[in-house]
Amino acid sequence: MKNQLMSKQIQRLSLSVALAVSATHGLPRFVAGALAAELPQVSNQALPVSSGASSNSATVSSLSDIYVLGPGDAVTIAIFNVPEYSGPQQVLADGTLNLPVVGRVSVSGLTLQEAGNRISSAYSRELRYPQVTVVLTAPRPLRVAIAGEVSRPGLYTLTPENNAQFPTVAQALQTAGGVTQAADLHRVQLRRSTGNGPVQTITLDLWELLNNGNVRQDLALRDGDAIVIGETATVNIAETNQLSASNLASNVDQAMTVAVVGEVFRPGAYEFGSGASNAAGANTPSNKGRTTVTQVVQTAGGSKAS
Repeated sequence: MKNQLMSKQIQRLSLSVALAVSATHGLPRFVAGALAAELPQVSNQALPVSSGASSNSATVSSLSDIYVLGPGDAVTIAIFNVPEYSGPQQVLADGTLNLPVVGRVSVSGLTLQEAGNRISSAYSRELRYPQVTVVLTAPRPLRVAIAGEVSRPGLYTLTPENNAQFPTVAQALQTAGGVTQAADLHRVQLRRSTGNGPVQTITLDLWELLNNGNVRQDLALRDGDAIVIGETATVNIAETNQLSASNLASNVDQAMTVAVVGEVFRPGAYEFGSGASNAAGANTPSNKGRTTVTQVVQTAGGSKAS
């Protein structure tokens, strides 16, 4: 009976607890009770996947994965039977290659095959039927924009591992400090510029990656990509716990501010996290896991008897 009473008190208090925390600290912006009209809907059921998610695999398949050259790329030019014109080259800051005899040839924004055709055309004035092959030997660092529900949104420079393996969406999110608890991982937007073509936008379901190991949702990035993570409309307790245990989550030890109002002995704003101090000036014990409603209520002096 005592446990049931305590449970009811916590439920009432949870409607008066405001987690007024910015997304930069990786926590949901739940504002309740007198501080907002209503809480987001809480559910223990799986979030419904949008109708567009059923065609997500086809959308992923249609995304252009062709590498286009840009300043900083290291390539090897091989001209058949003409070793004196062949050899390593690097795309210059203006997007050109400085080639023997023919001089500068613009290759920025071209695929490797297109670059080979353009170089072949340039050498056609000097050689008869030149056969040119362009091989990417060391890709340039990638500039990727990350926005939305991540700890540190901004522009990041990512370097391909061993000059071969391109960074993925998950690795980029980890570099940005992880996603917040309010992130909608069912609908992660990846926007890609395809040279002179239109910008492609697809929706990834990173929950498929976490739940089923579907690595097709964790796409390799290209220079100029943008990742946008929106805020979820509902709170799924099971998924929140699963996200917190994954390596995509933000640092749970970061300090956060929690405002408590209602039937508690010491309402007010409290700091949680490593080395944080509360409104009364006392240090709040650091916790290794996520801050819970029970911990918040205890810090606020406990609930008043109804």
